Amino acid sequence: MSAAKKIVKIEDSARYLSPKVRRVQTRSPRAKITPFAHVTIEMQFGKEWIPVKLLNISTSGVGFAPTKKTADFFEAGELFKARLKVKGKDKEIKTKILIQQVDKDYIGSAFIDYEPLLPVTIAHYFDVELSALEVIKIKASQLDHPKSGKNFAFRGKDQCSLDYQALDNGKVTQFKIGIFGNVIEWHQGAKSAIILTEGSPDEHLKRLFMKFILNIQNLDDQHASQMTELVQTARV
Repeated sequence: MSAAKKIVKIEDSARYLSPKVRRVQTRSPRAKITPFAHVTIEMQFGKEWIPVKLLNISTSGVGFAPTKKTADFFEAGELFKARLKVKGKDKEIKTKILIQQVDKDYIGSAFIDYEPLLPVTIAHYFDVELSALEVIKIKASQLDHPKSGKNFAFRGKDQCSLDYQALDNGKVTQFKIGIFGNVIEWHQGAKSAIILTEGSPDEHLKRLFMKFILNIQNLDDQHASQMTELVQTARV
């Protein structure tokens, strides 16, 4: 198979499916899969079920990396049986996966003919990532800025927000992040970032803040990297 990119659009894919299976969602924003994700997807190749390396996920589909063992199977428009598994849970959620985009290092696909529990489960386990994808960047012209550097602000639903300040050389000097009523803040000169929450701050909450940062669209990569490192070293 050529390494050239092949794409099949949702509206073109119906010819590959029986009328019973033509329940297709449009592509939703995809959450990046982090090392903290505990959801896996297996696809059926012949009689064998093989886990795929997930790169991103949404309630409508997944993106994953082809492997030497599976690369030759993928063509745009092909349909595969699949199942989603959650770490620590016995129940598997069945679905079918329609291949839409085939590239050398990336396979894009849509969920087809899935169990109703599938999008509910994904929304539950990736609520922070999906909330981050809905965050909107506030225009610079609507913000006040310091004499040296700039202020940045992002706003979303469910008390999800990010405010930070960075110098012209790219160094972040302070930030405040909110997710679902939990807050973490830091300013230059502080020993470490401080987490404000109704319960006791823990490593899990730190991971949620990091996942939130990693999935905000239109966030400068250099700024995101600095804030992620600062969150990682926050006191708990």
